[in-house]
Amino acid sequence: MNPLRELPDVSVSRPAAAGPLRDDVGIDDPSVHRRLDPGGMFDAISGLAAQLHQAPQLVEQVDWLSYKPTTPAGVCVCGMGGSAIGGDLVRSYWEPDSPVATIVVRSDRLPAYVNRFWLVIGSSYSGNTAETLAAVGEARERGCQILALTSGGQLAEWAAQSDWPMVCVPGGLMPRAALGYSLGPVMLSLARWGIVPDRGQELANAVVKLESHRSSLGIETETTKNPAKQAALALKGRIICVYGTTGHTDVVALRLKCQFNENSKAIAFANALPELTHNEIVGVDASSSRHQMAAVFLVLGTESASALQRLNWVNTRYQHLGIPTISIVATGANRLERLLSLVQIGDYTSYYLAIAGGQDPTPIPAIAALKADLK
Repeated sequence: MNPLRELPDVSVSRPAAAGPLRDDVGIDDPSVHRRLDPGGMFDAISGLAAQLHQAPQLVEQVDWLSYKPTTPAGVCVCGMGGSAIGGDLVRSYWEPDSPVATIVVRSDRLPAYVNRFWLVIGSSYSGNTAETLAAVGEARERGCQILALTSGGQLAEWAAQSDWPMVCVPGGLMPRAALGYSLGPVMLSLARWGIVPDRGQELANAVVKLESHRSSLGIETETTKNPAKQAALALKGRIICVYGTTGHTDVVALRLKCQFNENSKAIAFANALPELTHNEIVGVDASSSRHQMAAVFLVLGTESASALQRLNWVNTRYQHLGIPTISIVATGANRLERLLSLVQIGDYTSYYLAIAGGQDPTPIPAIAALKADLK
């Protein structure tokens, strides 16, 4: 049986001049991982399914009947970094079904149109994110309905003082490694708020699918059979452009870009079709620095024929320009499973890229320095 059959289809295309894939560190050696990953990022990434599995229990801790939620004019998720991407994925997932608009605010200010008829979700894993607290403070002043999603901190104190519904998630992780705690509870809370249908069973099925993929993406699975390791080695040492398609994989492209930045310590950017075919391809085509690039193309399987035609055109053109490309095609029975299949393999790829580069995936020294200086 092919161990990759149930995994996303991953294809790597590299120009002959790039030579064979090189593993100078030994990513198949468990001792290398123990040495380079003392903070346990691999275990945190592997815990995505377990986090999503806990979501129903976490949401049911809220006494929803006592809050008598009403259907809002819109939903605004306030968050930064890893705490915001869960809101992005929920927005992408619910867009075909939700009767109200969902926006994600990565700022300390709310748009003027977010008023008392809106639901504002403050998503801060630590509970102390300055920008999120400022935006939620504005929401409080405007009389918005507010839901807190946090492991504690100032946001939890505000929720207790103001009697806001609060989904309290387990702490102790880096926010980017707690995606399941921001995605699952928001998805289910919107259903309890009466905004969207209850898709609890769909989430449960997605958890089973993610669990079935873990062993094939694990450290013990050698590179020749592990698509995440293969992709990481192809990306090693390059500036990475992650490409999705608007309304389908653009959010996952952003997630993967951020994981490459923080886990892999790599320069990475994200963009989406069809927009990039109106500008970015010109810069790449003419640049003398394109030999430093690699491109990752994400396919959900729900894109239109014209969108796939554009994506394939860009992929082929980049190959002709000598740019290594990686195509990742999602698997799954529905939109949620497909989105999560791409998130999962992307997270593992970012981890293996860190190891291949001799990097500890956990520390984020530049962000720590910024916070210390601003404080």
